[in-house]
Amino acid sequence: MEFCGQDSWPLSSPAKRTDTIECNKTLTKSTKLFTRYIFDRSHFAPDNNRVKHGAFLPPAGSVETSVYEISGLGDIAIWCLGLLYVEALRSDNKKIRARGDVQKDVLRSLNLTVSATKEPHHRHADIIWPKDRSKRLVLAARLADQADLSIYHSDPQIEDCREIEDSL
Repeated sequence: MEFCGQDSWPLSSPAKRTDTIECNKTLTKSTKLFTRYIFDRSHFAPDNNRVKHGAFLPPAGSVETSVYEISGLGDIAIWCLGLLYVEALRSDNKKIRARGDVQKDVLRSLNLTVSATKEPHHRHADIIWPKDRSKRLVLAARLADQADLSIYHSDPQIEDCREIEDSL
């Protein structure tokens, strides 16, 4: 089995997995992919496989939404990034429920800026939104329409992710 260029899956618990882990190889080198980790069940609809606009809106009093650049990472590595650098750092102990993946070209087409922050991880960035709330709502709806939903099914576990943390 391939794990994003490695010969085998490095984690012990899901070693019986038989599926191949894709590493976004279909994207061109110039295409960047970002993900927004989703903690609130009301921010996605699994029945019709869509991300809702609320997932991308910044918190009250802010114009920045936290995202991670995930180009070149496989699905397991993307979940590990969220478990280690988002879920584990939250003070409210909420768990990741899903994520919304979006191409940088979509953000650019909506005139949204992505600013790399490099903290708490070198792949971290913020989407910068307009100050006008009504504009944010419209843009967030358009962004959500273009996002791909992935639902977290409790594999991998955070303990497993520590083994590959340096490669993220």
